[in-house]
Amino acid sequence: MAISYVGGRGAGTAGQGGGSVAISTGLTGGSGGAPIAGDLVLVTISVGTAARQPALTIATPTGFTALTANRTTSTTYDTNVRTSWKFMTSTPDTAVTIPASGNNNDGIAYVIQVFRGVDPASFPQVTPTYAVNQATDNLPDPASITPNAASSAIVICGGGAAAAGGTYTAGYLTNFLTYNGPDTNDGNVGCGYLLNQASGTPYDGAKFGGGSVNAANSWGCTTIALNPLVNAYVLTAGSGSFSETGTAVGLLMGRALSAGAGSFAESGTDASLKYNRALQAGAGSFSMAGQDVALLRAAAMIAAAGGFSLVGQDVDLVYTQGNAYVLAADPGSFALAGEDVALLKGFHLAVGVGAFSLTGQNVAFPRNYRIAPSAGVYSLQGRPVSLVYSGGAPAGAKDTYIVGLRRRRRT
Repeated sequence: MAISYVGGRGAGTAGQGGGSVAISTGLTGGSGGAPIAGDLVLVTISVGTAARQPALTIATPTGFTALTANRTTSTTYDTNVRTSWKFMTSTPDTAVTIPASGNNNDGIAYVIQVFRGVDPASFPQVTPTYAVNQATDNLPDPASITPNAASSAIVICGGGAAAAGGTYTAGYLTNFLTYNGPDTNDGNVGCGYLLNQASGTPYDGAKFGGGSVNAANSWGCTTIALNPLVNAYVLTAGSGSFSETGTAVGLLMGRALSAGAGSFAESGTDASLKYNRALQAGAGSFSMAGQDVALLRAAAMIAAAGGFSLVGQDVDLVYTQGNAYVLAADPGSFALAGEDVALLKGFHLAVGVGAFSLTGQNVAFPRNYRIAPSAGVYSLQGRPVSLVYSGGAPAGAKDTYIVGLRRRRRT
């Protein structure tokens, strides 16, 4: 399942700030809507301080894990920036409480980001990387990170401190959010991401722009790799009908589709039964329609009592030594139609009381083959029609009429 961005929001405030922020509404920049079960929520908080070190952990709601804080303590405007994460449970959170900065002189800013399709197993699968600096500016310069899964996402979360911090620029990041908490010690924050990153390829994000260049400033930054959720599709249907529609819709190996009593349909291009796959139907009719529908060699079709039909070009019964093919019909009529229709050696055609007709070219009975009709009329029609002599006349022979030849009488 590809990683996608649901949306984000943020703000910057003077003084202690903090408070509850809704995440069920107000998210922008992505697919929209509220977080659902399995979504990843990232919260980055940045405070400008003077050697103070607030924890910046999220207590409400419970379940957030704080990554390493990026801090400085020995310049005029010290940075304290930290990112926390949580995967939403079956009851997703509707709000997050941002902790206060802890001092009336310390400005605070935050960014909340929500991602969908992230693999929660052993998260983070790649150890996040950190960078921190002081005495130059308040512009974060991300550390390099190497994803270990195809189609990964990279999230960069940075912050800084200054007397007048301004806001950041980072044109290479998608949906980049940046805010400033203005106070004696400004706290700045900026977060964005990149999707579809290759496995095993290091990525080194560029230094942020904007902000403030001053030797009294400082900054910190966290870089996170997100792995996509693999084989994440689950289809569960209750009683009733189930339908799959679209291009290349399929069930992958190891996935099962179970249907209760009733009908099951697979429609579209190249709908087929693969080798070693079985299709079982209960009593009733079964139909396979399309181009080149065939029963391959050694494949058997067994039908219960009733009618069975093969329709198409070149329908025939092939003789195989020791494994003859047999057509058995209930009392009634039986027809073989087409060119060069023949009964080969060892095959018998038996009819009950009534008339029997062979029609076509080159109809013949070779030596030692007999037609034994019951009382009634027997007719051979066509050209040339012949009876092959195989012995003396039987006792009690009567007149025999051959249509198409001159009449003879033999006693």
